[in-house]
Amino acid sequence: MERGLHPVARAGPRARRRGLRPPRSACLCAALIVSLCGGCRSPARRRPEPLGVSGTDRPLVEAASRLVPARLAGLTLDFRDGLSPDEVALLAVAHNPELRERRAARGVAEAQVLAAGVLPNPTLALGVDVPLAGGRRDTVLGHGVSLRGSLDALVRRSARRRAARGKLRSVLLDVAWQEWQVALRAQRSACRVLLLRRARAIAQQHVDGLRAVLDRLREASRQRAVTAARLLAVTAAHDRARARRAGIERRLHVEEAELAALLGMDLTAVQAVRGALPPLPDPSRVSAGRLLAGLGQRRFDLRAIRRAIEAQDAAWDAAVLRAFPAIELGVSAGRDTDGVWTVGPVVQLGLPVLDRGQADRRAVQAVRQQLVERYAARRNEARRQVRTALAALRGAQARLGILREAIGSQQRLVDAYRAGLERGLTDAVLAYQARTSWVELRLQEVDEQIAAYDAWTALRAAAGFYRLPREKTAARDAAAPGAAASAKGDATPRPQPAAGAARQEGGRR
Repeated sequence: MERGLHPVARAGPRARRRGLRPPRSACLCAALIVSLCGGCRSPARRRPEPLGVSGTDRPLVEAASRLVPARLAGLTLDFRDGLSPDEVALLAVAHNPELRERRAARGVAEAQVLAAGVLPNPTLALGVDVPLAGGRRDTVLGHGVSLRGSLDALVRRSARRRAARGKLRSVLLDVAWQEWQVALRAQRSACRVLLLRRARAIAQQHVDGLRAVLDRLREASRQRAVTAARLLAVTAAHDRARARRAGIERRLHVEEAELAALLGMDLTAVQAVRGALPPLPDPSRVSAGRLLAGLGQRRFDLRAIRRAIEAQDAAWDAAVLRAFPAIELGVSAGRDTDGVWTVGPVVQLGLPVLDRGQADRRAVQAVRQQLVERYAARRNEARRQVRTALAALRGAQARLGILREAIGSQQRLVDAYRAGLERGLTDAVLAYQARTSWVELRLQEVDEQIAAYDAWTALRAAAGFYRLPREKTAARDAAAPGAAASAKGDATPRPQPAAGAARQEGGRR
């Protein structure tokens, strides 16, 4: 009757209890599986913040306090007394929408640094051997367990982390470079707004004056005291003045809209821009050699490319390590169907016969060469921009000097016509023709000032200076003629990375 029974069942109750009793290794494996499953729980999900609300807002000065020299470190933004161009630069760095998006994208590089330092999980394998036929009377259930871990990721972990950190530094410096550009663009736009407002006031005053003359001439024309040709000439001059004022207002509205877009605010913030314009440097005191010296250390974009090249060097080391065999170490324990317990190490080697990482090395080498060529091209372009902007600044300053001399001469002519008009020795139309020429010269002066501030901004952006070298000395000489310039006045602090981007880059170095 026991012929068809399983050998374990024919062995009697004691043997059955001994053969079917759960082994200790199986209990340990079950406990380990339960503990591992506990670690597989999904992390608590964070409730997404509503659109338009950010939890990373900081005070404006803290967000951009390291962008500008120390003279602006204690600057506070107060809309009640208006915004100077320097305050506009700080406000743009803190609130520009594109910069906020770039700072948010910086978290991707930080996540890559974290991923480069995380080791792969070990592998746990469980197995059961159930005897079906041909077994002896003492045949038992066989089972085994093995735990393995790869050493390949551990070997390449250091190189991968250096590559990820280099990429993070490059991203941080790139963000700082974008912040630097936005700050200078916002300051230039604020200077344009102030100058165009000045031009609008000049044009409006000229239109009002011609309107008064035209009213008097129309009254005199009714009394046939003036000719129709003279009345038409003044009317045409009045229409041209109105058209010029409308053109200035159109340019002003466009510039205000651009400044509002840079600030990420509405036009009410732009209306608060007022105050004095920053002084322009004397081009004769600005040395091209001083601007070109140390250009690769001041410009954040060049430093970012160098950090990217260092990251590629680390990536090359990681690619070289792939040529070595992949090693997996572990331990295995179990019991066979004869009841014999075994335990021992497990070593597994991957033979690098086909894939030796040659494709990765070729790709890393190509990317590194591309970065080297990009650095050389960007540096040459920066040097060209410095020379071009310096020449433009010198040309604009020279034209400003000529225009101011012409304005002074025309002002004396206008005063002479005014005195003759009061004595009845000249005609009002001739007097206002001279005044029209004087107004045109003043409007041309405003246009040349805009060109000079554009060249000044382009020069500082290309050279990496917030204030050009020797600017303090030039201001001191202008305030006190004949005073000797000190060597200490020539030293200009270099701009620090904005919004803590390059500060984090230095802390991670």
